[in-house]
Amino acid sequence: MIEINLAKKKTNINFAGVDLTKLPFKAIAAAFVVKLFIPGFYEDTFKEKTVKYNSQIKTIKKKIDKIKKEERRLADLKEQIDGFKEKTKELEKRSVQVEKILQIKTNPNKLLEKIARSLPEDVWLKTIGIRGNKLSLIGHSVSYQSIGLMMEQLRESPFFDERFKEEMQKNIERQLDGEKVRLIEFKISGPIVRYNPF
Repeated sequence: MIEINLAKKKTNINFAGVDLTKLPFKAIAAAFVVKLFIPGFYEDTFKEKTVKYNSQIKTIKKKIDKIKKEERRLADLKEQIDGFKEKTKELEKRSVQVEKILQIKTNPNKLLEKIARSLPEDVWLKTIGIRGNKLSLIGHSVSYQSIGLMMEQLRESPFFDERFKEEMQKNIERQLDGEKVRLIEFKISGPIVRYNPF
């Protein structure tokens, strides 16, 4: 059987080596319409969203800048606080030292008051010396008994103990109101047990 094609033969239209008869013109026309009309719609939508997102980005950048400034400020505050903590530690150490000093302070006020109250009328002191925790008294009296009474009262006080003793005693003569008077010069010394017993 022989087939015969009676339809007119299509002629090929070539343009730059491309057969234009084989191109889908309907699809090209649809793409052209889409290219002309639809991008304007999408561009407007994208422009609105771009403007919106750009403003949000600017707002977020401003917030980030504020946070960075606050962070720098807080870092400065943290350094100051750390400095204050170090100073506080130093002051606490000094406070402990001051407390120790106050505990061992040697204010002889009450001690001297006790010595003054323990002096009989015929005993007078020439020198009162305190070196470290040792007290020494140098004075004169007209009676041995008065010196012994004074020593006994001082030993019984809470400031001293039995180690408070007489170190030296000698007889001397002095002129008082034109008369020769026999005096006893003495030196008493011993450790101070405590300065503030109360």
